Amino acid sequence: TAVVTNGANTTLTTLYLACQLRLSVPEDLSLIAIADMPIRELGLAVHTFVIDHESFAKQSVDMIQQRVAEPNKSFTTAKVSFIESDGQTIQSF
Repeated sequence: TAVVTNGANTTLTTLYLACQLRLSVPEDLSLIAIADMPIRELGLAVHTFVIDHESFAKQSVDMIQQRVAEPNKSFTTAKVSFIESDGQTIQSF
């Protein structure tokens, strides 16, 4: 079983609650985060997908420029890229 969380606070709260329930991470519960930076609090590296801010910013500017140049033209939604940061909260297969 795995839990995917959003942000450091939610991730750390989930980790705390898992400990309160006597669940072992990652043996009983895998924990994966989506966050702005790798989560390494409490001496435990959480497996994190970090938002690629540079790619996100570039796509945002490109979309704004396209909208200004062609205000009536529709365009596709941008794809957000992530950088995987390995942690100790998922089991290896």
